[in-house]
Amino acid sequence: MTTQGNALDHDLERHREYLHLLARLYLNPRLQSKLDPSDVVQETLLKASEKQRQFEGRAEAELTAWLRQILVNTVADALRRFGGPMRDVTLERGLAESSSRLETLLGPAS
Repeated sequence: MTTQGNALDHDLERHREYLHLLARLYLNPRLQSKLDPSDVVQETLLKASEKQRQFEGRAEAELTAWLRQILVNTVADALRRFGGPMRDVTLERGLAESSSRLETLLGPAS
């Protein structure tokens, strides 16, 4: 890796806390049970490191904006991955109890 690449990796790492704050803000609390904000930040920094040649900015604000956009895209990908209906534990318990009662009424399976 080049010296310039090492410098950008160091700059990326300096943004970890900022990205973690954003990840906690962007992730729906129900999604946080499936996805930790630290994982989102790690994935964001990995993508940024892999795409560092695409970054054309020179100012700190441009790097921050670029990282924020990668984070937003990472969160959007996670939402799509977990985008189905969220689990409803109350509903699941009700279904389990109904199934149990139905088995009792029907008797043992032959």
